[in-house]
Amino acid sequence: RVFEYIELDVLDASPDRVHFQRPQLREGTWLVMDFHSHGRHQAFFSPQDDADDVGEVKLAGVLGNLDTASPSMELRACLM
Repeated sequence: RVFEYIELDVLDASPDRVHFQRPQLREGTWLVMDFHSHGRHQAFFSPQDDADDVGEVKLAGVLGNLDTASPSMELRACLM
């Protein structure tokens, strides 16, 4: 009944990729939204995004073209 932002622990980052540690959620807590950015690149779901979303129920989103006046966005409902 309460949304909470949980910051991820970044393990490694480059201009093209970020590796992070997903937080362990407390009992009775569920991941509801999973959003990330592709920065200056077009928004799309990569094969890694597809693999990460398998088996989860959540809203997933990717933002892109953030260096323009018209950013791009892709959204999907992950239902297992």
